[in-house]
Amino acid sequence: MRRRRRVEAGRSGGWRPRLTTTGIVATLLFLFVASYRFNTLGGALGGFDNDHFLHFALAKQVEAGEQPLRDFLDGGLQGARPSLTYELSALAQRLMGDNLRSEALLNVLGVATAATVTFVAATHVAPWPVALVTAVLAALLSPKLYGYPKVLVLAVACLLILKYARTPGWWLVAAMSLWTAVGFLFRHDYSVYCGLGSVMALALAGPPIWWKRVARVCAYAAVTIVLLTPSLYWVQQSSGLAAYVRNGVEMGRRDAQRTTLRWPVPAISVTESPAANFEREENSQAWLYYTFLTLAWAVPVTALVRLRRNLSGDPRDVPMLAIGAMTALLSLFFLRGSLEARFGDMGPPLAIVASWVMVLSVEGSHRPLLRRAATGALAVAVLGMTAAAIWALQGVRTELDRAGLRTSPAAVVLQAARIWIELGGLPGGSRGPDVASPSGRSAYYLHECTRPDDRVLVVSYAPEVEGLSGRLFAGGRASFVPGFYEDERYSRFLLERLRAQSVPLVLAEEEPYYVSFPGLADYLRQTYEERGRIEIDGGKWLRVLAHKAWNARSFGPDGLPCFDPSVVRVGG
Repeated sequence: MRRRRRVEAGRSGGWRPRLTTTGIVATLLFLFVASYRFNTLGGALGGFDNDHFLHFALAKQVEAGEQPLRDFLDGGLQGARPSLTYELSALAQRLMGDNLRSEALLNVLGVATAATVTFVAATHVAPWPVALVTAVLAALLSPKLYGYPKVLVLAVACLLILKYARTPGWWLVAAMSLWTAVGFLFRHDYSVYCGLGSVMALALAGPPIWWKRVARVCAYAAVTIVLLTPSLYWVQQSSGLAAYVRNGVEMGRRDAQRTTLRWPVPAISVTESPAANFEREENSQAWLYYTFLTLAWAVPVTALVRLRRNLSGDPRDVPMLAIGAMTALLSLFFLRGSLEARFGDMGPPLAIVASWVMVLSVEGSHRPLLRRAATGALAVAVLGMTAAAIWALQGVRTELDRAGLRTSPAAVVLQAARIWIELGGLPGGSRGPDVASPSGRSAYYLHECTRPDDRVLVVSYAPEVEGLSGRLFAGGRASFVPGFYEDERYSRFLLERLRAQSVPLVLAEEEPYYVSFPGLADYLRQTYEERGRIEIDGGKWLRVLAHKAWNARSFGPDGLPCFDPSVVRVGG
């Protein structure tokens, strides 16, 4: 019986562990990742970084009934309606409470689900223990929580490709179309990655007659376009498709320039142990970068060669060519500056291709046993060094201790309860004036000195201040970065909204920072007066500008302007 099961696995081109085994392991993996990511939150800014609050602030606008393009400027690739990145965060706020806990639960559950789907997908090409190891390592790369759509979209896309290669039914064609549309609504470039893998799988797997495969590719494309037509119509009505595409391309180009990556250079010391060398960030980054880059490009080439030579007739070669091509494309756009924060974004496809490579290293009864042992040992060694690099770069030991996962189940529960309470009290400036984070103190100041229906403007890149203040941002702009949205039409968009909104306080950089935004400097000089300075994270001080038309009292030891909540105000 055992031998027959192995033969069937080889013929099907995959591994089929019992569903109970897969289900139990997948459940435990989900619980581990969820506990690991949730329990390591807390502290300054609730444990989130400032980039996260840009997404959070935009989601709060959506929760208040606003929409990208019509009411505020988004990041350039998420403006179609419904923008799932913002809509899901807004929905979480409505359903689970208006606080950071709701945001954390959405993000953590998204990341944990992505890890679980990655594991299930990897079991289609490798035994479940191998799939588990690679899925855990991908999770320990710790993708940014606000980037949960990246890993979730990629993980599900890979699973659909693998399932279609095994059982190519029309319902999976429809599922691929639906998921590509979902990826587009999270962020438009996700649909490109899903589309590449899906089209390759549809073209190379399925019916033996070529024109039937072409028909499925056409059906996939047609259904996807139909699903996205309402969103594209919204973009056309709001800003025009051509202008929207131009802006997205320009935003992408400038962001690429900002995050240009130079080849990582390791600093190896021959007198130190491998573990000690990996403790150096430049070494762990370099190892992971070149290992991931090699995997990303070697796997599709290997799968293509195997297909052309028909080495084994292995049905796994087609989906691995499709997933490998996706991974190679991702490496061009995801592996950029700040590598330690970007490795995790590629986790799902990398885990799957790594699982396949591990299996290939020991498979092949036609190969000499010694050769298989050597290649298997090499693959295990590379996997072990990769695990060591991830362990060091992401501070896994410290994070496990903090989460209570190295202590006891009781410690995990107690830590989760503490984080649950802490995040439930944020935002809204509820931490008080003595919070350790300067940005938190600035948010508290804005919260205390404005009304709930007032808006705040921060002319800098400090979205955490707006996000924690419990106030909507003004002017349709959550952040100001030189080189982004500098065109005159965007400045008109900004000034029209500022004049119609109640904005008693503005926190702003020095004028040279925003001189390239037409009209903004003149408007601020005419409407506001500088009344002090306030510190934000990073050791930066912003000018505090108070509206000239409204009387303000003094607040705090620095005598910053503060507006009486009982005073009725109208737009500036």
